[in-house]
Amino acid sequence: MKNYHCPNFFDHQKQIFIIKDLLNQYPYAFVNNVNIGSAYGVFPNMIWNGGGWAAGITQDLGQIKDILEFYKMSEIPIRLTLTNPTLDEIDCLDKYCNSVLTIASDFSNVEILINSPILEKHIKTFYPNFVLNKSILTGANNSTINEYLNDCKKYHNIVLPRRFNKDFNFLNQIPTNMRNRFELLCTDPCPVNCPNLYSHYDITGDFQRGVNLDKRNLFCSHKFKTPFMLSEYQEHQISLQEIETIYEPMGFSEFKLSGRSNITGIVNMIFYFFKPDYYRDACAMILGAS
Repeated sequence: MKNYHCPNFFDHQKQIFIIKDLLNQYPYAFVNNVNIGSAYGVFPNMIWNGGGWAAGITQDLGQIKDILEFYKMSEIPIRLTLTNPTLDEIDCLDKYCNSVLTIASDFSNVEILINSPILEKHIKTFYPNFVLNKSILTGANNSTINEYLNDCKKYHNIVLPRRFNKDFNFLNQIPTNMRNRFELLCTDPCPVNCPNLYSHYDITGDFQRGVNLDKRNLFCSHKFKTPFMLSEYQEHQISLQEIETIYEPMGFSEFKLSGRSNITGIVNMIFYFFKPDYYRDACAMILGAS
């Protein structure tokens, strides 16, 4: 089974629900053995957010509860992407973020992607029932398989840094019965050797917290390329064909699709969920709901 972790449960909720409904009604239009593993992201303006800047209209608590309820009824797990790497102890007291987690703690389908040790300690103390998943950001300095296997004692799933996507010497060291605990990011347009690979997240995290930064320096220029402009970066991406012919036979089942901040995320979902013969119909229905 291919479990795809889909971007931006908030802005892309219409599209994710359409995919879920179509998967139930017309399974023949989809690639074999595919499932929505989760939808990740945050509610707008949560300062604990990391990865990509999440702005917009701050939701009231009733709206947040309703959205979480819709996902629960649709049997789609949500992963709150609380991966801001620049947080301090004061940030952990943020009223809005804590209110979101208080509401979310009543929903068994809500998990957390974590990066900051400071925030992880806060969550374990005040919200101990959440399932925690290790963010791709925490692997910046990890290099050995033993480091990751030790992490399996603390986290449910681990998102591997993309430098390991095609490192089959490393991937083959993961015990076969544990490979479903490791998640591979398939579609990030930023090349692995990008000089801003981690500083980008620090700058974005500061900006999310309201630190006064020049927005022009916020994003790596690669982040906004479309899927049709990515040939020069495909070396470290994982195609659907590679998933089906290489990674699934190896025992990997968890695959993350990028594109939280723009239409690329929706296009990625279409390309990875649907058979080519149904791209046109899928685009009409799903992009039309944007």
